[in-house]
Amino acid sequence: PITIDSIGWQVEQEEIFKYVKQIASRSKIQKGKTLRIADLEEERSIISDHLTNNGFYKFAENYIRFNIDSSRGKDSTIVITKIKNPKNENHQRFFIRNIYVNTSFDPYSGTNETTDTLIFKGIHFISKGKSQFNPAPLYRSLFMHPGEIYNHKKESQTFRQIANLQMFNFIKIDFKEKSDSTEINELDAYILLRPTKRMSISAELMGIYREGFGANGQISFSRKNTFGNSEVLNFSVSGGFENLIDEDDFKIGSNIGPRLSLSFPRLFMLSKINNSIRKNAFPKTTLSSYF
Repeated sequence: PITIDSIGWQVEQEEIFKYVKQIASRSKIQKGKTLRIADLEEERSIISDHLTNNGFYKFAENYIRFNIDSSRGKDSTIVITKIKNPKNENHQRFFIRNIYVNTSFDPYSGTNETTDTLIFKGIHFISKGKSQFNPAPLYRSLFMHPGEIYNHKKESQTFRQIANLQMFNFIKIDFKEKSDSTEINELDAYILLRPTKRMSISAELMGIYREGFGANGQISFSRKNTFGNSEVLNFSVSGGFENLIDEDDFKIGSNIGPRLSLSFPRLFMLSKINNSIRKNAFPKTTLSSYF
């Protein structure tokens, strides 16, 4: 094992070094520790994540290098962390300018023209024709907002929260640099959504054998975005039969069970509580009825 005898830094940009020092306590490279390749890889991820979560949209792990100098002894080494700049420029911080949510995006189309725009709390909701989605549930799923510094973690949280709505089978978040910006680096965010099929029917069939042979089955019908607020309506009928055999008798047992449910992507009729819940939580309300 090789022990880290001392550590050092070579950072070409002073502003980058300022942010790196903020996470010094989380560093995996510490004097007196055993040198491990896994720690160097994790260190690279920690630095890169912190910078991309603080506006450095273009920063990538390949800007980080480690110089290992073991000339001081056979069992000790110096680790120097180097952070380079892009060619002929510094790393830049970016802010979010506008956010466009396209609720009718088709990844297989070459044009994707939009004809309808609705501005809801500063967010542009665009679609081809009138959108079938009310903006409120989608707005609650956004962690990014205009005027904020770019944050990769918030981008990922936005992606997961929209996926939790179960309304879209294609989700992509693109960023475009504002070309006319001179003093402030800005990005326009495009959240591209392809709606899933609104109605679907599924069937299941299963054979069983316990005391005798039998079968169970279920037919389900679901309708997504039932009232335009990302609700899911589901109606299912399940049933089955089974031969019940004993020494003296032969019987057939059967069952049938319709079920109706309606799910809301929030706490139903509890708007004040909804507003107080942490945004990265995903509350749901499901109303069910069995017949």
